[in-house]
Amino acid sequence: MARTKTLTDVEVAELCAEPNTEGWQDGLYRAGPHLFIQVRGNSTTWQVRWYNGPRVTTMGLGSTLKVTPTTAKRLRDEALAHVEAGRDPRAIRDAARPTPIVPRDDASSRPRSLATFQDAARQYIAVREKNWSRSHAMQWAQTMRDFIYPSMGAVPLAEITVNHIVDALQPIWSTKYSTAERLLQRIKMVLEWAEAERVRTGAAPADFVNAANPKIVKTLLGDGTSHVIRHRAALAYTDVPALWEALVADGSPAADVARFIILTAVRTSEGLRATWNEIDLERRVWTVPIERMKMRREHRVPLSNQAMELLQARPPSEGLVFTSPRGGPLGRNAPCLIIQSLSGTKVTAHGLRTTFSAWCDEVAEVPADIRERCLAHESRSATVRAYSRTDFLERRRVVMQRWADFVAGRRATSWEKYFS
Repeated sequence: MARTKTLTDVEVAELCAEPNTEGWQDGLYRAGPHLFIQVRGNSTTWQVRWYNGPRVTTMGLGSTLKVTPTTAKRLRDEALAHVEAGRDPRAIRDAARPTPIVPRDDASSRPRSLATFQDAARQYIAVREKNWSRSHAMQWAQTMRDFIYPSMGAVPLAEITVNHIVDALQPIWSTKYSTAERLLQRIKMVLEWAEAERVRTGAAPADFVNAANPKIVKTLLGDGTSHVIRHRAALAYTDVPALWEALVADGSPAADVARFIILTAVRTSEGLRATWNEIDLERRVWTVPIERMKMRREHRVPLSNQAMELLQARPPSEGLVFTSPRGGPLGRNAPCLIIQSLSGTKVTAHGLRTTFSAWCDEVAEVPADIRERCLAHESRSATVRAYSRTDFLERRRVVMQRWADFVAGRRATSWEKYFS
């Protein structure tokens, strides 16, 4: 068989937890004896492979998002047992598949693709995801899959009532209130889109869209006032220099990307997936493209002296700036884990953006619009967005250098004139 990279248990778990948004190259990865994961773009599937004489035979076992590693190993063992007995496991699998059910002609006037809530949700995501960041699209698909589809995914659209929505959200209303509230909004968006699709295709109007009335659902579940909102754990800005020293001493790839994320105040995924072709070392600017930004807006990041030193210490290449010792992408939790390990806290890498914001307000007294641009936030006001055509790059350069000096414990240069 061809030489392939052997995955660790942690890497297998990452590929099984979400679509491939972490930079894995297309190809075949070994997950165990005769067991492989095929990566093609965002798609990752299980394969079992065996020799049939001099040739290698392959059988798919399903998506890694639907088939757990334990199930994949069991299916592999069953397939190899058939091979050992002289049978073709592919033929046995195909024979066991149920015959597709042909719907009656009078089943519904709406398109078959919008028969159930799950059909509608998947189509809605497919239509909208081109305007979303990868992480946002992944979050939509994952939360629907984990919390909504098991309860109401198979319910026909025309039969959806407020009770279906309440039953789906009830288990997480007390424990994951923020997630449940977002899911309620998303259910409403899917139902409104599905109703518009029905009308567009000439189908009769339906009443299912009213099932997601937030006021009624929240009345039945509770308005959420008794829920404690738990924000991401953040570090006091006075503790950041000590964390910085610990990260420098550690010197691992995870520590390096954590330092880069701290210096640039970007989101974890943006720092992890930074590539050399996004960075202009001469102009000292890192441009994060639209497709990797949560707000779907290009973000230019001014690079401080410390960020430049960190980058110049790494050999430039055509791919990712920060890679694992084996040359592959770092795990999405790598910065968080190293920060928690060295700080002895539950602080997250994303929480350090809150730390930066607090420093801007309490120490540097940075104007709110400059601070928000540093964090790649957009104004909630459509009017402000329409008239604000600058990203304040040079003013933000001063802020980010002052922040880097504070973090690294260096004496800052004069910068007050920029905010007078």
